[in-house]
Amino acid sequence: MLVFFPISYALQTLLVGILTGPWWIWATYLVSLFPMGKLALWWYVRWKKTRRGAWFRRQLRRRRAGAWQLVEQRTQIIEETAALLAGH
Repeated sequence: MLVFFPISYALQTLLVGILTGPWWIWATYLVSLFPMGKLALWWYVRWKKTRRGAWFRRQLRRRRAGAWQLVEQRTQIIEETAALLAGH
């Protein structure tokens, strides 16, 4: 990854430079690659979390035993952790 991204960015910028012409366009493109990549990764992670949350809510509405067991286990873990923290 440490080698792939800089090479990929350089090749993309070279292609944009060949296709557009003015230097400021490819310079702006090069500068925007990293922040846009971070934004795309953030968006992807949020999308996955949203989809998985919707899936889990469907499982709860359909009264799937496994989903309800997870909710009960989570509640139990929170209660036990609170008790441990209160004891210290």
